[in-house]
Amino acid sequence: MTIREFIRRNGLWLVAVALLAGGARFYQLGEGVLRADELNRFLEGRSPVGLVEFWRDWSAPDQVPLQNVFCMWVARQFFPEVNEYSLRVPGAVLGVLTVLLLAGWVAWHYGRSAGIFLGIWLSLNPYHLHESREAYYYGMLMFNGACFSLFTLEMLVRLQRTKEAFGWFRWGGWTALTILFSASHMSTWIYAVVFGMALLLASLRLPVPARWKNLAGLAGAGVAGALVMQRWIINAVSSVLAVRSGKEVGIFFGDRFVDVAPRVLPMYLASFGWLGWTLLLLTLASAVWLWMPARAKNLDRRYRLLSQLTGASVLAMFLYIGIVGRGVAKETFFSSLWPVLLVWAAVTLWKAAQDLCARRPSAITADRLMLAGTAAVFLSLAYPAWMIMNLDGKPTPYRQIREWLDRELPAGTTVVVDRWIEPWVEMDIYAPSNVFVTFTIPDEPFRQYVDSDWRGVTRRAFETGEAQAFLRLLRNHEKQMGEWEWPQRFFKQRAEIVNERALWLRRNKYSVMSALHEANTNRVVSHVFYNTDDDWKDYARSRGKSAFLLFGAGWDHLKPWRMMAGWPEQLMQLLWIQAGLFEEDGRTLRDLDEVNRMPQDEAMRHLNRGRWADYWVPGAQSRLRIFNLTEEALTADLHLTGMAMTGPVRAQVGHAEVEFSPGLMRTHRIPVVLQPGENEIPVRIPEGQLLLVRRAAL
Repeated sequence: MTIREFIRRNGLWLVAVALLAGGARFYQLGEGVLRADELNRFLEGRSPVGLVEFWRDWSAPDQVPLQNVFCMWVARQFFPEVNEYSLRVPGAVLGVLTVLLLAGWVAWHYGRSAGIFLGIWLSLNPYHLHESREAYYYGMLMFNGACFSLFTLEMLVRLQRTKEAFGWFRWGGWTALTILFSASHMSTWIYAVVFGMALLLASLRLPVPARWKNLAGLAGAGVAGALVMQRWIINAVSSVLAVRSGKEVGIFFGDRFVDVAPRVLPMYLASFGWLGWTLLLLTLASAVWLWMPARAKNLDRRYRLLSQLTGASVLAMFLYIGIVGRGVAKETFFSSLWPVLLVWAAVTLWKAAQDLCARRPSAITADRLMLAGTAAVFLSLAYPAWMIMNLDGKPTPYRQIREWLDRELPAGTTVVVDRWIEPWVEMDIYAPSNVFVTFTIPDEPFRQYVDSDWRGVTRRAFETGEAQAFLRLLRNHEKQMGEWEWPQRFFKQRAEIVNERALWLRRNKYSVMSALHEANTNRVVSHVFYNTDDDWKDYARSRGKSAFLLFGAGWDHLKPWRMMAGWPEQLMQLLWIQAGLFEEDGRTLRDLDEVNRMPQDEAMRHLNRGRWADYWVPGAQSRLRIFNLTEEALTADLHLTGMAMTGPVRAQVGHAEVEFSPGLMRTHRIPVVLQPGENEIPVRIPEGQLLLVRRAAL
């Protein structure tokens, strides 16, 4: 059959499949929020670094930046700005091409009915749909894997049929595809080795002249691949040697391999619920039926090779990831298997339908049976696909959380998140406009969490009024330490922010990423613990206070735990040391010479503690909310501790004026007259000046 004839027979349904696959992948493509790994693409794309420089200076030892560079190039070259949509377009385009390539290949070799069946299945396949809509490795990996797998399979078919060696052009194509596939992700390497070994074994069976030509071509491909990938091969070998010598090499993120492994194959087919397992068991039963001795002799060469490669790849991938991952894995690590698994499953079901209908002649032909199967797959996967297309978060709905915080909490509220990375990564991009999101101290890894007494430090931040709400996103380290129940006792109000679509996917086992089906649901159902003004009044009264203070509107928030651009290193160290000293005993320095006289170990202790301090930055219209809990006016002392950064700052606090010196933290006592109820005290500084307020207290 010529290509023109193939297009004439199959062009219409291929266009329909392309529209379905494209619609599912491009619909609201830019609406879902960025998550941790996608956020790296966002930051990379917006950085001033060029593509060549980015590739050259890439430092992650266990990742190849091919997909990063491709994403950056497309977003920069074809779109006015780098955003959620432009970063995801490459994955969506490659996803559609993957569907068309695999469905077209099946239609070419096994007929239109099998091609349509696979095309609809792939278009709505939950795993591939989700990964195609992400600016991450696996959409490209599955496209490159599909090209590599089918190209290699056709080479093997040709070897068995002709017994002739390949020319350099074909070996050049295979080498290029192997390198592209291997550069997609390091988890692909074992899969590529399986297919390379299949070519090696097939070449060894050739007559002598052809054998040596093929072995030379295979050796050339290996040398070329090793030269291109040498940076990452060396890193991988170094990691293996380090592990064998007993050294710890980084942190392996993921779930237990024994939990992940049973989910992979049914999830790749549809879900790890009833539908995925039904498809997997039906496919396996069909394969057993086809490979029975009486029928196996009638199987075509291509299907035999496809089955053998699929089985060998599944076995090799599971063994490799189970051993190298040291008991930890993710479903995505097996993504190399997805193209060949889906093709094998579709062809197996088609062949079983043909055999069944041939043995039991009736009005139900194999084509009609596959048409019914196509309709069943479409109806079963349409709604899960719709839920994936409309996900608010993956799984954390940051926009939804941002809107809730701005709507429900008073302006100026400080919200502590239970994972220290969130405020300066994801929630820096999706930051609320009226409230501040922060962390107290680092809570990862677990040893740090325990040694630094994260729970105690965070509890004191709420008790002293430094923070007023707690956002529980991750429930970090509850597996090791149990649930932290203190916030439920301290705060009187609790709200749930639910990612409804993610929750549906979780409950129905279509959750195609591990974060959707972790032991706790907290990234799907986030909790906010907070107090109303009346709750804070009751808390203050319970502690015997006649007044208490909250930050109001007009402030900015800053947590300079890293070096800040434009700030001298010495100034940063002075800030950290003085903040640590103030945290320890509430004291400030008399002069900067006191720092020079401080023993080095003491200075380092204060620095390491003070670098995690939070600061509030006043502007032209900042307000302090002070509540007088008595029935009559009273005079209270407002203690304002802060440090000027760029020069002397004269701050107007109510009717008083106080001055802060640059580089020296000071506490000013300011008498204020408070009327019963809420009082707003304005705090103003001149435009262009910078004052960091460490604490405002009565």
